[in-house]
Amino acid sequence: MCIIEILHSVGSEAGLSNGAIYYNFESKGDLFFALLEQRQEDRIRHMRRTLGSDAAAGGRDRALDQEARDATRSLKDNREWRLLLLEFTAHAARTPALATKLRAQKRRLRDTLAELLGRRLADHAAAPNLSADQLALAATALASGLAVEEISDPGSVPDELFGDLLATLIAPTTTAAQ
Repeated sequence: MCIIEILHSVGSEAGLSNGAIYYNFESKGDLFFALLEQRQEDRIRHMRRTLGSDAAAGGRDRALDQEARDATRSLKDNREWRLLLLEFTAHAARTPALATKLRAQKRRLRDTLAELLGRRLADHAAAPNLSADQLALAATALASGLAVEEISDPGSVPDELFGDLLATLIAPTTTAAQ
């Protein structure tokens, strides 16, 4: 399903003509960004609820595991959205005005995730080898890569994999005694 079909579907469900939908946006790209921003706001609210909860002392971070499982379910439950997002990302990357918006949108998500991860790490007194900013970049890159794997091979991404990978990234590296 392409972006045009989705927009037409949204319009018909809302009882609006295509013209009424497009009237409020300069381009189809701007309309897609409005949809993308709404989904991102939902994800950020969810992350704030999940990762903003009190951190349990010791052991693995259960809130981080829950957030990772929720993100993985999102990859599986929203296949059409993921396909559309991949197509639009490639299009936006080649279109300077859209590329700027895409970069800002992605950075906002990473900045929010870095803030939340930084707090959780401080709550756990954890000191991984990567900064919260690097962890946020790695987490979003992992999520994107896992999304591609799930799209191309449905059912291949186990629900716990993303959480296991994040736990590995966050764990401080220990050096073996020599």
